[in-house]
Amino acid sequence: MKWDKIITRRKFFKTAGSGVSAGILSASVYLNDASAKAQEEWRLVSAFSKDSLLASGLESFAESIAAASDGRLSIKIYYAGELVKPVEAMDAVADGKAEMGYAVPAYWARKLPATMFLCLMPFGLTAQEKNAWFEYGGGQEIADKVYAELGCKFFPGGSSGAQMGGWFNKEINSISDLEGLKIRIGGPAAAVLKALGAEVVPLPLHEAPKAFKNGEIDALELVGPALDMAAGIHKLAKYYYYPCWQEPGGVLDLFISKTKWDGLNPTLKAVIKGAATCLNYNLLSSNVARNSAALTALVEEHNVRLKQFPNEVLQKFRQVSDEMLHAQAAKDELTGEVLNSIWQFQKQAAAWSKVSLQPYLKARDKA
Repeated sequence: MKWDKIITRRKFFKTAGSGVSAGILSASVYLNDASAKAQEEWRLVSAFSKDSLLASGLESFAESIAAASDGRLSIKIYYAGELVKPVEAMDAVADGKAEMGYAVPAYWARKLPATMFLCLMPFGLTAQEKNAWFEYGGGQEIADKVYAELGCKFFPGGSSGAQMGGWFNKEINSISDLEGLKIRIGGPAAAVLKALGAEVVPLPLHEAPKAFKNGEIDALELVGPALDMAAGIHKLAKYYYYPCWQEPGGVLDLFISKTKWDGLNPTLKAVIKGAATCLNYNLLSSNVARNSAALTALVEEHNVRLKQFPNEVLQKFRQVSDEMLHAQAAKDELTGEVLNSIWQFQKQAAAWSKVSLQPYLKARDKA
């Protein structure tokens, strides 16, 4: 089944969202304006290869913008390594080599720590909750403030959705089992596991499977069933652990040179916002579908053994995570603004989930 459908102009107008559509539908005024700008081509640098599932929506994104703008703005996509290295996407936009970038906010944490927590935080918001935070909880405004420090305009570019806890070659029955465990894991979770006695081995995603196969690491966390199976990890590991405590709703970033963004007329801004909204929605939806199918295949066809982290271990993960996150919030003002906003929104979202989603899922499982 082909998950990534080309968005026609008509479909784009229907799915962009009511607020966005109002701006896009004014395109007829813009397109008929004799003073309209001539056709312009922007370069988009992706941190992911063309065959990566995480980059699967970019072509539809570019086609949507070309269709909705009636060709006034076109996007040329450069995948990882074609123009710059994956971790250089932000620099490419800042230096004017490209007008747009597509990556993961955590990649820029060395430049600006606050970007990390727009992307992931242990025991944070789910993908749906994070979308709600961006759209209705002040998240978009805070993200724009963060990315303005990098000279960019921010849009959520999709989500990995709920991930998995990782692959292990030995069972984790207690915190003591983490002592000396060599694990590849990124983000704040790395600091948590290190504090609990694990040996965190920093490795790029593409190098982790080989290191696991060679016995250089005992465990690794990548993303979720679809991407993990595509990387062949299920052939190397004994146990696949859940739940995903470290990254329940990872976010990708679509970022635009702020100078270029500020120079656009309102109609083209609405066109890009609408296309970004579709990209965000489509990637999360496709990940839910892909992961559902992949998990079934992993268990039924490849005999992968699913294991749940014991409550004792999860509680310790939560305790150390909270201590670490509050220390980060106190250390850096911008990081504190991001985290405090998320915590405030999460408190309300959790209260709603307790009477809506959680009881329903339990009832559905029993049925």
